[in-house]
Amino acid sequence: MLFSASAALSSTLIAVAALYAGPRIAKVLNLFGRDVHKLDKPLLPLCGFSILPPIFFAYAASSLLMHSLALAALLITAITSCCIGLVDDLFQLSTWEKTAALLLIPLPLAAVWLGEGFVSALTCYAFVVASTASANSLDVLNGSLTGSSSIALAAFLLIALLAPDNEALIASLGLLVAVLVFHSRNAFPAKHLLGDSGSLLIGAVAGAC
Repeated sequence: MLFSASAALSSTLIAVAALYAGPRIAKVLNLFGRDVHKLDKPLLPLCGFSILPPIFFAYAASSLLMHSLALAALLITAITSCCIGLVDDLFQLSTWEKTAALLLIPLPLAAVWLGEGFVSALTCYAFVVASTASANSLDVLNGSLTGSSSIALAAFLLIALLAPDNEALIASLGLLVAVLVFHSRNAFPAKHLLGDSGSLLIGAVAGAC
């Protein structure tokens, strides 16, 4: 429990730093999007990739200290989903290209889940793909995805505490901290937008939790 609290505090600090660095990186990459609530206003930075650094810290440190293959696979999934989303934000992938990319996201997790049996691995694989696609579709209004996913992740965290399940605890806590910090700038009226780099990352990791 003490380790989880330390990881949460460290992740919060990293999330805040990443949140404020996000717009500068977005400006360099020319990553901007239109806010549906303010169509006549200037474009806002797409900073969803700033959710990755705190998750990277929490999952990488935990997977090493706990010798957890599942958390390592989840970290790879988070990086993959964020990178695919970033490519889509930058170059606007076609429908077929994006669909094919989405099918790649849960592969590291599926490799771990195979230890539980083929049917279990296939079911979980399909669930993460569906969760990732759904999150991407839900990110329409200010704070819609960050708000709803925060509620779901809080429930996952409670279940992990009651189980108890240390891997699920770290997985849900790491993402919850990052999403809550981002929500402070994404809730109406938004200052930052998620973009696909953020929505795919949240969908993939939340689906795996």
